[in-house]
Amino acid sequence: MPAGVDFVCKNQECQHFDKGIVITAPWPMADINDIIDASNVARQKDFRETLLKLKSEGREYACITYPNVDELETESFRVHKWCPTCSCLWMYDAPVSKFTFPETISDVIEKADIPYTCVECETYLMDFNDIVEDGLTCPFCKKEMDKNTWFCNETTEETR
Repeated sequence: MPAGVDFVCKNQECQHFDKGIVITAPWPMADINDIIDASNVARQKDFRETLLKLKSEGREYACITYPNVDELETESFRVHKWCPTCSCLWMYDAPVSKFTFPETISDVIEKADIPYTCVECETYLMDFNDIVEDGLTCPFCKKEMDKNTWFCNETTEETR
């Protein structure tokens, strides 16, 4: 089940009070053309325009929006990694091999070309589980951020 965590700075003295970072667990992705044409994306004109721009810039995949009413096939996973030294969120795509499917998400990520250390400073990159367990500090005031974990509903029934 796709999941994420919202981290929000609650330090009233921080210039970024009530602002935050969203970090997700490995998120299923489909061909960007299929996402652009999905029925639940077609109703969101601005979002669709953003996806068309990403496609024109060479993006091959886009995250599946939930509920996945069009039952799009997962072709890749978006993997978030956090560098605690640089306070930087890195995003990587981990393509699913069509020749060995079904693979576990862990297998897909292990086979992908995703670094374990930050390309800027060589610090160990935290994955989703590390982040949920350890939390994050605000990149600006260095105080611990509030954490709110959420999950997506994977039902294929149209919701109104």
